Amino acid sequence: MILGTDTAGLLRRVREGAAMTQRELAQRAGVDQATIAGIETGRRMPSLPTLVRLAEAAGRQLRVEIEPLDADVAELVGDVDQVAQVRDAVGAALAYVFETGPEFDPPPYRVEGPAAVALLGAPMAKPPLHIALADTTHSVEWLTQRRNIRATVRVYRDDPAVDPWQTPLSIPPYSRSMSQEHGDEAYEETRDWLVEATRGRPFWVETTLGRARVRLAAAEEVARAVMVETAAGTFPVAPLESLVGDDATMERYLRVLRSGSQPSVA
Repeated sequence: MILGTDTAGLLRRVREGAAMTQRELAQRAGVDQATIAGIETGRRMPSLPTLVRLAEAAGRQLRVEIEPLDADVAELVGDVDQVAQVRDAVGAALAYVFETGPEFDPPPYRVEGPAAVALLGAPMAKPPLHIALADTTHSVEWLTQRRNIRATVRVYRDDPAVDPWQTPLSIPPYSRSMSQEHGDEAYEETRDWLVEATRGRPFWVETTLGRARVRLAAAEEVARAVMVETAAGTFPVAPLESLVGDDATMERYLRVLRSGSQPSVA
């Protein structure tokens, strides 16, 4: 463990390893129980002397080593087998989302967020799928598929206040043939309905076997991608320089990946 990245987990493991409650450790170390609780929940960052004192109260000693920044993450990224395993798992999850019927080819999209970082070389366990979907007639048609069980896409509002899987949105049906017959009015009506229903925010898409968090984006933005091969196929991924870390762990992976050579943008 790197001191400062998971101090909460370190103290919890030390305390539980000594079979002590927070109150018992606090009494033995001469600190308030609230101090222990604050550290273990990540609300407080202890000083090094405090951490040493708590470890000693639990019958442990703290040893500090100095190493290059992100050396532990670089070691994980260098594990070729693990990186490939995670990459293939993400590829399989993406295939489940987009394999929704032979009559439909997937709309233009690119992978973003934690899944993109995993595809680019970070062995992150089960990263959530974040997708940027090109704001085109093709995408709107795909989102309104209702042909059969295999070719059905369900869309859910991303609302943390309710169960996101409770009721899918009843998006008005649309097909590109409707635009050919009646112009862009049908497309714009369905797209505007979707944007209003999702409050202009990312939304969840669920197919028979997979799910992903999706946002509509300009086609030009989506087209800017790196193609990454996996055992389940080749997928378009957001270029490394465009990715932003969602948390400290993802930021560290990005820092290590950016320090090495990466594929060029298509």
